[in-house]
Amino acid sequence: MKKLSLLLILIVLLSCRKNQPPTCIITHPSNNAVFAHGISIPISVDANDPDGTVSGVKLYFNNIGIANLENFPFNFELNTDGYTSGNYTIKATVTDNSGLEASDEVQITIDADLPSVTTSDISGITVSSANYGGNVVSDGGAAVTARGVCWSTSQNPTLSDSHTSDGNGTGSYSGSITGLTCNTTYYVRAYATNSAGTTYGNQISFPTSQCPVNIPVVTTTSVSSITKTSAQSGGNITDDGGAAVTAKGVCWSTSQNPTTSDNCTNNGSGSGSFTSAITGLSCGTTYYVRAYAANSVGTSYGSQVSFNTDDCTTVKDYDDNIYQIVTIGDQIWMQENLKVTHYSDGTEIQLVESVSEWDALIQTDKAYCWYDNNSSNGNTYGALYTWGAAMNGASSSTANPSDVQGVCPKGWHLPSDDEWKQLEMYLGMSQEEADKYSAYRGTDEGGKLKETGTTHWSSPNTGATNESGFTALPAGRRTNTGIFVNLTTHTEFWTTSQNNSNDAWYHSLNYNYEQVYRGDHYKNTGLSVRCVKD
Repeated sequence: MKKLSLLLILIVLLSCRKNQPPTCIITHPSNNAVFAHGISIPISVDANDPDGTVSGVKLYFNNIGIANLENFPFNFELNTDGYTSGNYTIKATVTDNSGLEASDEVQITIDADLPSVTTSDISGITVSSANYGGNVVSDGGAAVTARGVCWSTSQNPTLSDSHTSDGNGTGSYSGSITGLTCNTTYYVRAYATNSAGTTYGNQISFPTSQCPVNIPVVTTTSVSSITKTSAQSGGNITDDGGAAVTAKGVCWSTSQNPTTSDNCTNNGSGSGSFTSAITGLSCGTTYYVRAYAANSVGTSYGSQVSFNTDDCTTVKDYDDNIYQIVTIGDQIWMQENLKVTHYSDGTEIQLVESVSEWDALIQTDKAYCWYDNNSSNGNTYGALYTWGAAMNGASSSTANPSDVQGVCPKGWHLPSDDEWKQLEMYLGMSQEEADKYSAYRGTDEGGKLKETGTTHWSSPNTGATNESGFTALPAGRRTNTGIFVNLTTHTEFWTTSQNNSNDAWYHSLNYNYEQVYRGDHYKNTGLSVRCVKD
C-alpha cells in the first residue's frame, strides 16, 4: 500500500512537470525603445520549455510574421528601411508539443529621417522677380508637410526669411519669386519639412537685372517771401530715376512752363529737397516757376507755380501790412506811418499799454503802443515806438543813408537826421539853411509834407499842400511818463541820430505852422516812424 502511494505521487509530479508552460523573453539594445529610421535593430529572443518539447517559435512585427526561430537564444536583425515613422510591436510566441504557449512583446518607436531636397537652377530673372524650383527626393520616412524655397540677400536663407509655400509631398515643384530689388544679389535654398524637422537644399545665388534708368521725379515748392524783386521757392526730388541727379534748381519766366533755357538757379546735385532764391525780378509782375532735376537720361520739371511780385508803389512789412510809397528827389519814402509789431526776423516787439509800465521804461527799452491804447488809431496813424524799439539795438548813426534797418522791413531803413535834412532840401531848403540847421530850428517845408484839409489835422492846418506826396498825419506822441498827447495837432518822427545818451533827434510837424521842427526827446518817448528805401 505504501509503494502504491509513492507511485501515485511520482505520477502526479511527473504529470505536473510535463504541464509546465514554456518561457519567452525578447530583448533589444534600447532603453527608451526609440530608433532612427533606416537602421537595423538587433533583437534577441530566448525561449525555454521545462518539458523540452517546444514545437515552434515565431517572431511577429506588428502582427505580421517575419521569422521562424530555432536554437535559443536567437539573434535577429530588424531592418527599419521601408517602414514609416510610428509605433510598432515586436512579439515572439513559443508553443510546446502539449499546446502550451508563451509569448513576449515589446513596443518600439521608429523616428523619421529629415527629407532630402535639392534646389533647381534660377531662371526668368527680371528687375524684380525670378523663377525657382525644387525637388523633394526622399520624405525621410515621414510625410512631407511643407516645401518651397527661402531667399534673402544674406547667405543660407531659412524659413525665418522670405519663403514660398508649395504644398506637400515628394517630387518636383516650381514657382516665381516677386518683390525683389533690381541690381541685387539674392541667395535661394529649397526646403522640405516632415515630422523630423526641416532640411534645406543646396544654395544658389543670382543677381536681379540692372535697374532701369528714367528721368527724375521732382515737385515744385510753393513760392514764399515775395518782395518787389525777389521770392523763394525750391523743390523735392523724390526719385532719381535710377541714376545720379547731376543738376537741380528752379526755372522762372514771365511766360508759362519755363525751362533751363530761361532764368534758373543751380542747387547742386543729389536727391531730396532744396530751396532756391529767385532774384532780379520786376515789381508788379506775374512770374511762373518750375523746379527741375537732371540725370544722365534727361531733365524733368515739377508742376508750374505762379506768383506776383509786390506792387511797385507799395512795400510790405513782416505782419503783411502794405504801405504806399513816394519818391521825393533821390529818396523813396513810405507814404504812411509804420505799424508793424515784429522785426523783420519775426521777433515780437513788446506792447506796453499801462501808464506805470511805460513810465518805468528805461532809455534802451524796446516797446510800442497804439495811441490811447486803441488799435484802430494804429490803422490810421501807425504805432508809437520808443527809440530803442525803432533802432532795434543799433548804435546811433548820422550817416546818409543811416544803414540802420531797425524796425523797418528788409530793404528799408530808419532815416538819420541828415536824411531828413536832405528831404527838406529836395523840398526847397537851401544849402545855407541846411548848414545853419540846429536844434529846435524850423524850416518852411512842413506844409509840403502835411496831408491837406482837416479830416485828420486840426484846423487851420496851416500851409498844408502835400505837394511832396509825403502825406503826414497828426499821430501825436506818448511822453516818457506814459501820457498820450497831441493827436490831431502834432506828429513827430524818430531819426537814427542821438543828441546824447538819453535823448535822440526827431523831426516834427504842427497843425498851426508850416515849418519842419527839429528837436530831441527822451529815448523812452513813443514817436512815429517813417522808413526810407535802401
